[in-house]
Amino acid sequence: MVKYPNVTDYIKIPRMLKRYSFDEKMRICNQFSRKLMDMHGIISADKMEKQPYPWELETFLLFCIKASPEYQHGDFNGKNENKFINMIRGIRDFTQPEMIKIEGTIKFADYFIVAMSLIQFESQELFYSKLYRYSYIFNFSNSILNMKDEFIKKFGIEYNEFMYFGSFLTFLYGSQKFITETIMNYIVIKIFPKPYKELTITKEEYLEQLDSITVNQTDYVTCLRPSYKYPFILSNNRTYLPLPHIIGRAVTSSLLYRITEGNNSLREKIGKEVLEDYLYKILCEANIYDEKYKEQDYIAEHHNQSKTLDIMLREGDEYLLMDSKSSVPNIGLRLYNEDSHQKEIKKLTENVIQVYKHLRTYFMNHYNPFKGKPIVPDEKLWGAIVVLEDSYIRRNIVYENAAKTLEIEQNSDEYVWMQNHIKITNLYDIEKVSFTGRSIISEFANQRDSGLAGDYPLVSAIKEHPTIINKDYLSFKKNLLAKFMDVTKLLNEEGIIGK
Repeated sequence: MVKYPNVTDYIKIPRMLKRYSFDEKMRICNQFSRKLMDMHGIISADKMEKQPYPWELETFLLFCIKASPEYQHGDFNGKNENKFINMIRGIRDFTQPEMIKIEGTIKFADYFIVAMSLIQFESQELFYSKLYRYSYIFNFSNSILNMKDEFIKKFGIEYNEFMYFGSFLTFLYGSQKFITETIMNYIVIKIFPKPYKELTITKEEYLEQLDSITVNQTDYVTCLRPSYKYPFILSNNRTYLPLPHIIGRAVTSSLLYRITEGNNSLREKIGKEVLEDYLYKILCEANIYDEKYKEQDYIAEHHNQSKTLDIMLREGDEYLLMDSKSSVPNIGLRLYNEDSHQKEIKKLTENVIQVYKHLRTYFMNHYNPFKGKPIVPDEKLWGAIVVLEDSYIRRNIVYENAAKTLEIEQNSDEYVWMQNHIKITNLYDIEKVSFTGRSIISEFANQRDSGLAGDYPLVSAIKEHPTIINKDYLSFKKNLLAKFMDVTKLLNEEGIIGK
């Protein structure tokens, strides 16, 4: 993004925005948001280098909502666009006051990396990969849990309606073609009225939700945004879509938050029944592992009945045991909250200890599902905790805490082995590797050999535009494209768009 000499003071932005009409503020947000997108819902690093970042636009929108009522009708047209850019620069240059107090310390780095990672990385994830995952989750059914029924009970419609709506809008805005109000009205009122209604909030309700998240504008850069759940804002009988780049999140992960809000029992069932099954499915479809097993019962010490880890894999003479977790980051991590950080570290530490005990004690001593029950040497044995969403807590903090609990000396051979062979990763990165038919074990080994044990695993394993081998995923994308064509054909037949 071009740098301008005049940078608007962050604290003054809401007062300045009262000089601009609500229409104009929503227009400028939409204009720059869609510049970040392509038709596949990807926000590439190249595009972000030349534009305001997604999270800066999201912060700017919070100020726009807060700056009400407006008393002038200024605009950002022509040279006035520089005033918008200067506000964005003010957001970019801002440092939260509490963070200034610990600037220069390792604590500052830990808090800053977590908060910024939470607002940055999801916007760069492949949209269709997330749609595929959540289509599986919300259409899942077995003897214990019927997610399709749960979804209809919550939203009144099947998930596919949200999926088609969100993906078509992403496709439309990502095309960078001019979208008339007539086209948008027809799409939201005639074709997808129900998902549109569920994704819309009034400006007053938006402000209430924002204030329930935080009343401090110093938190706006990193805090949770109501737009994640409600991308459409209704004001004065007119609906706005200020941030089209957020649609993907609204029709995937945010719907899971909404359906499980205040219902821990359902979230636990989804983790146990759905996410474990989905993880096993995509690992099998990578077509690279020689043996694959789901969780099994076994008899532990003192004749106690226990369970293995969720998934056990063999590739050649290498073995990987995985534990699936439906956990998501605490929203307090976005606000640099000390208690939230400590709780997240404690949770991840317990996860690592659990997997360590399985690898070092329970596996082979009490259970071994693999053919011939082989004795596996240390360098061939791997463990992984797969979380639904990563909190980006620095891994070395977790390993150090686990070592202290397990009474393992730091820098000992056992500590080095634990760092290298037990990994915390997230479901998206597992998808990213598995859809291309690559090995999780090989990627872990590459990280070990690089000497960067404390880095986040799998993050850089696959570059942009990889070759996908997962046939079910490819078929899913093909069917989605066919739906796009159906909607486009309908718009043509109704004379909404040119033939």
